[in-house]
Amino acid sequence: MEEFNCQVVAEKRIGGFWVKRATWALFLALLIVLSSCSVMRDRYIFPSIPEFSGTKKDGLVVFQALSEDFFVNNEVGVHHVGDRQQKLKTMRGEVAKALQALITLRLTEKKHAVRVTDKNLWDLSIGDLGRQADNMTIIGGHIRVFILQASTITARVKTEYEFVVEVDCYIGKVGEKKVVKRTVRYVKEMLNISHSEKTMNALLDSFLEEAALQVAENIESYL
Repeated sequence: MEEFNCQVVAEKRIGGFWVKRATWALFLALLIVLSSCSVMRDRYIFPSIPEFSGTKKDGLVVFQALSEDFFVNNEVGVHHVGDRQQKLKTMRGEVAKALQALITLRLTEKKHAVRVTDKNLWDLSIGDLGRQADNMTIIGGHIRVFILQASTITARVKTEYEFVVEVDCYIGKVGEKKVVKRTVRYVKEMLNISHSEKTMNALLDSFLEEAALQVAENIESYL
C-alpha cells in the first residue's frame, strides 16, 4: 500500500514539472508575439530630386555637395501607430541632393548663375579658398539635423507629422578671401488623415521646398 502511494506522488510531481514547463513556454511565446506586433517594418522615405542642376555655362557661383551629418544607420525618425512603431529611414545622399537642387532653383529664380557639382572642391575654410578661381564664389555646407517624426492616433484617424532640418551654409568669396557662415533651422508640423507612404513623401517634398527657400534667402545677399 505504501509503495502504491509513493508511485502516485512521484507521478504527480513529474506531471507538475511538465505543466510548469509548458506554461513557461506558452508565456515566452506570447511575449515574442507581442513584441513582434509592437514593432513595424522599417519604412524608407524618398525625397523628390529636381532634374535641374544649375546653369550649363561656367557660372561664377559654384555650389558643391552638402554633407549629411545626421546619419545613424540610415535612420531619420520614428512613426508611432497606436502602440506600435516603425523606424523611418532614407538612403544616404538623397536629402542632400534634393536640398541642393531646390536651393539652386530658388537662387536661379533670383537671377543668380549657379553651377552645381557633386564634388568637394573646398573644405569651407578661408585658407583653402586660394585653390579656387579669383573671381569665384563657392557655396558648401553641412546638413546637421534632419528629423521626421510621425504619430498616428488610430482612434481619431489622423496623423501628426513634424519635420526638422538644420543647415550650416558657408559662402566663400575667393577674391575677398572672406567666408560667411549662415545657419538655418526650419521646423514644421503638419496634420493629415493619411499615413501612407505617398502622403509622407509628398509632405517631405513640401517641407524641403520651404526649407530650401529659407536657406536661399539667407545666403542670397552674400553672393
